[in-house]
Amino acid sequence: MLELMIVIAILVVAVSMFSQIVTSTAQMRSVSRERSLAAEAARNVLERMRNEPLSDVFDLFNASPEDDPDGLGTAPGHRFPVRGLRPLESVDDGSVGEIVMPALWVALERKTKSSAGTADGLWTLREDSLDESLDMPRDLNGDNMIDALDHRYDALSIPVLVRIAWQGRYGARSLEMRTVLTDFDLGDTR
Repeated sequence: MLELMIVIAILVVAVSMFSQIVTSTAQMRSVSRERSLAAEAARNVLERMRNEPLSDVFDLFNASPEDDPDGLGTAPGHRFPVRGLRPLESVDDGSVGEIVMPALWVALERKTKSSAGTADGLWTLREDSLDESLDMPRDLNGDNMIDALDHRYDALSIPVLVRIAWQGRYGARSLEMRTVLTDFDLGDTR
């Protein structure tokens, strides 16, 4: 009888260990799938940005729809959904992805016939942006100076961060990819 109880105890321990391994493997598979979806989406966004002329990148992928090259609201913008990933509860537009560049909002004063002036502004690509995640401030146009001008059209490089944050099956998850886009032309390679 004692031997039978020892065998049963060993079987119970073995079965519980096996069930923990199966559960853990299922969780890891789900987490890996989510992370793969996020990584693929981030790579796709970065490739899409690399395929655009550097002088258009900021206007296409910033937060403002007013400076889109083909007209109001025609550019992809700075936020995007990822199929298969649920947005965080704090996000109201359904997006899980965000593109971050060294941008600063600059308030402008516009004079109109009906009023003395209204507060308005625009996003600018700035070298003096303070953002550790992009190693900013830094010289973007190669003039060996860091200034407070808008460099969307004369930048030789633009640091970019693609951040994806989603509500995973086992809690909130995130992934970040960084790169520096450059206007690199090899010219004639013959």
